[in-house]
Amino acid sequence: MDQKYLNNLELDKILEMAVARAVCPETWQRIRQEQPAVTPEDVRYLLRQTDTLAARLLKNGSPRLSGSEGAD
Repeated sequence: MDQKYLNNLELDKILEMAVARAVCPETWQRIRQEQPAVTPEDVRYLLRQTDTLAARLLKNGSPRLSGSEGAD
């Protein structure tokens, strides 16, 4: 993907915000390796996943992660 496009999206800043909220080193690494979807099919798939997760969070609330390493 074109680096200028990624810079305009400020993807690096978005990923670092996600890293700041993650609770374990494995997640930090996975987030930093993320790249945006390129094809419309991939984007639709990821949006469906996001919609499903958002609906579950609204229904059930956030999961409790206090037992995880690095959690507050």
